[in-house]
Amino acid sequence: MTASKIIYFREDPHLILDYAFSRLRFDGNDFVLIKSPLRRISSSFWLIRAIIVTCSSVAMTAQALFEILKSRRIVVFREYWVLLCFLAIFFLFPFRGRVVFNVNHNLQQGVRNDFVPERFLVKVGFNVLIFDGENVANILFGSDGERILTAPFPAPHEPNFNNCCGIRSRRPIVGIVGDFRSEKIKPEMLNYVLESIKKLVEVEIVVGARDIDAAKESFNGVDRFICTRSRERYIEFLSGLDLLIVFGAKESYYFRHSGTLMDAIYNGVIVLAPNYPIVSQQIANPVRVGLTYDEVTEIPETVKIGIGMLGQRETLFPEYWHFRSSVSIGIR
Repeated sequence: MTASKIIYFREDPHLILDYAFSRLRFDGNDFVLIKSPLRRISSSFWLIRAIIVTCSSVAMTAQALFEILKSRRIVVFREYWVLLCFLAIFFLFPFRGRVVFNVNHNLQQGVRNDFVPERFLVKVGFNVLIFDGENVANILFGSDGERILTAPFPAPHEPNFNNCCGIRSRRPIVGIVGDFRSEKIKPEMLNYVLESIKKLVEVEIVVGARDIDAAKESFNGVDRFICTRSRERYIEFLSGLDLLIVFGAKESYYFRHSGTLMDAIYNGVIVLAPNYPIVSQQIANPVRVGLTYDEVTEIPETVKIGIGMLGQRETLFPEYWHFRSSVSIGIR
């Protein structure tokens, strides 16, 4: 193991939420967003990651307590871990009505591990926020589902109005982006999907990846590869697409919202994604700006249908963007 991987720096994994939360209010009021102070630091070693999580959880709990005592404003944990849940129950219980836990990947991990601390948080009076989570609140929380805070995912950045006017070229540009981990889709299945798309419709297929060389070795039938190592390059990649295919295995993504999906939508891109509860809400509320598929074998036909939606982008996307440009949530 190289020394560089003992401790390494990365881009903020939840950066998309900062702008989104700037468009959000609780009962019309401002709030304090609590972020991990070590959010850009990680490690290849489990023990060091555990230390990072511990330090972050302690610091975030202390900041939340300070902010509540100072201003009595609502505090929102932008990200959190199980340890932070326990610390909050111990130190923030008297102020639990003013504490909000924003769910990112937590529910999916909890369901997979058969331990969902959010259920206890809700029962004792803390607030749990699930963006676009109307379809999962009752599934996971039963009679407590009505106490879950749900809202449309607010705008992650300013919309790209220039990218929602018709088709940019004779061949629609279809993209996929990411590191293509096996929890999303296996390379051989992805190759089958790409080859099937090419046989069905005339499109240009573009892949965005952090590691271009590895992507080139793994995939066939791709017209262009584009480096998306930085967020600027990633957004530039999305802005050049007509359609984006999003992958995600059910056991890893069923109860998760997708930041990639929101970034694409705000760049005027028709999105094609798995038919999961939260993702389907992201795509269809308030108007449909994409399509879902139940099996990956359905993707080629879904691409064909998605191409038929390109002429409607000029009408659909502004309505979607306006609806999510400012969101207010009532604290129960």
